[in-house]
Amino acid sequence: MGVHRQSEASPPSHGKPRYQIRGHPDFDKRLKQLRASNRSEDNKLAELIDQAMDVLEERATAGESIPRDRWPRTYADLDLPNLYRYRLDRTHRMLYSIIKLGDAPTFLWIIEAMDHARYDRTFGYD
Repeated sequence: MGVHRQSEASPPSHGKPRYQIRGHPDFDKRLKQLRASNRSEDNKLAELIDQAMDVLEERATAGESIPRDRWPRTYADLDLPNLYRYRLDRTHRMLYSIIKLGDAPTFLWIIEAMDHARYDRTFGYD
């Protein structure tokens, strides 16, 4: 008998999402630019982001938690309770936080999407 492996991310259900997705204003602006671009690379990245958001609407912890001691100083001003990395593909990462404010429903706040080289520089891995 073989070992059965579950896929990393379950396909999204087509009912009401469990979590609302919001974006940092800079992220929202960049995503609009990607969607409006005539470059196939930009359109592919926008498609990957949309697919990731579909997954995250159902399972907020689908990404990997980043330990606080690895957070870049530039994120200190955001006053985040947590930080997650979601692998969009081999060369792109998306960063987000799971936010709960008072009695309001929990939501995911997408901070940015970046290529792996920039991710390495931002987090000091280079």
